[in-house]
Amino acid sequence: MPDQVIALVGSDGGCAHVSRPAATSASLLLRDLLDDQPPSAEAIEVPIPVTTGRILQFCAEHFTYRLHNKARDIERPLKDKVINIVDEVDRALLLKWDDATTLDVVRAAVYFNAPELLALASAHAASLMMDKSVDEIRLFLGLENDFTPEEIAQLSKEHNFEPTENQAS
Repeated sequence: MPDQVIALVGSDGGCAHVSRPAATSASLLLRDLLDDQPPSAEAIEVPIPVTTGRILQFCAEHFTYRLHNKARDIERPLKDKVINIVDEVDRALLLKWDDATTLDVVRAAVYFNAPELLALASAHAASLMMDKSVDEIRLFLGLENDFTPEEIAQLSKEHNFEPTENQAS
């Protein structure tokens, strides 16, 4: 009997398909969800409300590849861009991701409790933030500066740095 197919259905109705062995090997969430489901010839639909079908496609692609291909360890802290460290399949996957996609895959990996995908996506996000200023990192992550000018002055004094114009305001 061929492997059972798991249909991951995103919040937008988009769908990604992955074999049951790949899904349960990569994701602790899917392993727990499918634990009580006996394998059958029919596909099982699993709603994934935290992300879209497009992001689920990336997750399914990674789960499928990782079923028979062990991930390389990613050193921390990163000394080089992660795209220069990973194998060619992961590199090709990362090249498909823009900044927003990377952060969406991180969120999906957290939801799935998928350690290898989370390590890859998080390292890629860290790579994208290398050599960026605090303001550029805030923009990348969609964060607002909620420090008061007084707090920034105190932090700059404690940590010996000159605040930028955006940090001071």
